[in-house]
Amino acid sequence: MTDRLAYRVPEVCAMLGISPATLYRRAQRGEIAIYKIRSCSLIKREDVEALLALPKPAPAPKPAEVMDGLVYFIDDGFFIKIGFSKDPEDRMIKLQTASPFKLRLLHSIVANRRLEREFHQKFRHLKSHGEWFRGESELRAYIAGLSR
Repeated sequence: MTDRLAYRVPEVCAMLGISPATLYRRAQRGEIAIYKIRSCSLIKREDVEALLALPKPAPAPKPAEVMDGLVYFIDDGFFIKIGFSKDPEDRMIKLQTASPFKLRLLHSIVANRRLEREFHQKFRHLKSHGEWFRGESELRAYIAGLSR
């Protein structure tokens, strides 16, 4: 740091790697004081140094890592759809309107989109089209194992 007494908001944001909105929210929560001198918003050097000394918070999980839905397995008698939804039963009802075959929800597990992609990768050799995979014994046995 320099011998300056205070820094402007854009300077502090650059030092902390945060947006002005985040800085102002922190000020509203009382974590830092922002002083207004005419049209200039300033933060004292010692306050900035205190913020820089704090440990960095853990990054928020990426959307794909949040367990915010379910990976489901829907069977039409020939193919099995491996998909992701917050409501697999509702998803199956919507799929049923376009399917000439009776659909059946085989299994669902609380998961994220990354797990759905892992299942797609694991069974890529059985892929037919889109998220539909040939309903061969290997895939059916795997799903039955998940159900236990």
